[in-house]
Formats: sequence, C-alpha cells, structure tokens
Amino acid sequence: MSQKTIFRQKESVGPLEKFEMIKCTCCSKMVPGKIIYWPGMAPEKKPLWKPCKECGVWLSHLEVEQSSKLHDQCIECAKERCDE
Repeated sequence: MSQKTIFRQKESVGPLEKFEMIKCTCCSKMVPGKIIYWPGMAPEKKPLWKPCKECGVWLSHLEVEQSSKLHDQCIECAKERCDE
C-alpha cells in the first residue's frame, strides 16, 4: 500500500486557504471562517462576517443575528433609516 503525498508547486508561493466553521475570536460561538496556511508559520484563523449594505462596516454578532430585522445593515445605518 503506497502513501500519497501532495506537494506544492514551486510557482505557488502564496498561502493555502481553507474555509470552515471556526471559533470566534471574541466569544465561544462557531462562525464561518477562513484558515490561512502560510509556509513555516502557524495557521491564521479569520472569522468571516457580513458587511453592512449601506456603509460597508463589518457587522457584529448581534447585527448578524438580527439581519432580517435590520435588512443587513449596521445598527447606526438602521437607526438613520428609521429616523427618516
């Protein structure tokens, strides 16, 4: 039985990326994330959040959980929309 080893091509000097559920950096929730594997370094885990449709700021946990009520906007943009 032979063991298959996968080598990176010499032309490829960038990191390998993997998308999976990771533990959030600010709490214990599992969130969608990206793991970046740089050669010779520890894996880097980045949570992937949604941006606000209005201003582009990344949404918090509360804003993501309430995105149907806030229409995928941050709280500040949602407040401005309600004040109009």
